[in-house]
Amino acid sequence: DDAMPCRDQAEADATHGVALANIFVDAPYNRTGFTLVSTQADRLTAAIVRLSRAALQLRDLRSHVATHPRLGIVDHISLHPLGSLSESAVAATAVAGQKPLEPAPALPVYLYGFAHPSRRCLSEVRRQLGSNGNGTYQPQPQPPPLPDPDDLLRFPPDLGPSEPPPQSGLVTIGAVPWVVNYNVPLQDVDLAEAKWLARAVSERGGGLPGVEAMALKHADDTVEVACNLLDETLSSPHAVQARLEALASSRGLDQWAVLWGYRTNKSPEELLHAAAAALAAKAAEQRRRGG
Repeated sequence: DDAMPCRDQAEADATHGVALANIFVDAPYNRTGFTLVSTQADRLTAAIVRLSRAALQLRDLRSHVATHPRLGIVDHISLHPLGSLSESAVAATAVAGQKPLEPAPALPVYLYGFAHPSRRCLSEVRRQLGSNGNGTYQPQPQPPPLPDPDDLLRFPPDLGPSEPPPQSGLVTIGAVPWVVNYNVPLQDVDLAEAKWLARAVSERGGGLPGVEAMALKHADDTVEVACNLLDETLSSPHAVQARLEALASSRGLDQWAVLWGYRTNKSPEELLHAAAAALAAKAAEQRRRGG
């Protein structure tokens, strides 16, 4: 339903003191990312809950087909500080502690980053619940099942019920520094080779520090290496691009096998400018309405 993202956008931008700084519609993976900004944690919490409730009311995970791992309709809520991480962690736990809003069901909640005592990574939660598998994810002819109930019993949620509603799944909420999502398309490379490249470029596979990566196959059979850069000062998109090109060369792949990558969101600097502009524009509009 093309109207759904528009309705989500309206909900995201409807809270006083909160602005929608960026929206990324990731059509190949059938998902959308919203970046909300505010100088007031309580207002931001209200906006996140409002947007999440709208998404849960509008969508049903049982009819959702995509080529990217996900754990629920509201797959994850990630809070990034423009001030201190402690402020972001407080906001994350405030979101997690909100009472369910009818008719949205209560969901299992997993915390990560500074919102969790161990500061575990989101990727660890995904691995425990089977969403990340062995580093690859292939298109499914039908919606894949929710995490196995045994997984939730073995790795119980921090909040909420131990069984996810079939239509909604579960939600992860974290407080972390700004994460750069950088995806690198591959040309004439099969999934097995892409899996090797993803593993080799990731920190977990002995590659670049602060890099998480997995190979994803689109419905049209194109393949890419999708990366999370947990600290851009340690490993930049340029470094990831160069390392993948070197790895491909070492495997004897064609020099054009690794195409130029792309970000799925703004850089921190771009976000700060967008946030300031969005908040100023919203404040001006509210003053006009008030006058």
